[in-house]
Amino acid sequence: MTHGKTTYETYEYDSLGNVIHFFDAGDVGAADDVDAVIGYFTSPFKYIVKPNSIVVTNHGQVMRKRKAMFGANTGEVQEVRQYLADGTAAVANVSPVGWANVLLFAHHSYPEWVGNCSNIDQP
Repeated sequence: MTHGKTTYETYEYDSLGNVIHFFDAGDVGAADDVDAVIGYFTSPFKYIVKPNSIVVTNHGQVMRKRKAMFGANTGEVQEVRQYLADGTAAVANVSPVGWANVLLFAHHSYPEWVGNCSNIDQP
């Protein structure tokens, strides 16, 4: 009996159980293999741990790259960077206002990236 397809995934975890690396073999052949490295923001005195970076590659070629910055005392998102194919970053500076609601995207390097939003507020 011959199997038509074979695949596998591997995961690596940090000491807190967060995924820090994974590999997905995808379909037959290496063309769709995905390798991802994930970083975390930590504030040990506030017990805050959040993913703050991911780089996804296929045979060393970057397919996705994102980074975020968080406030050290609150863990609130302050900046999000989505890297484009040419290596430049679309940057959104975020101003949170309590209860994790976002009040303002203050700056966009590439306005079309998020639809040129300037204010987002929930009643």
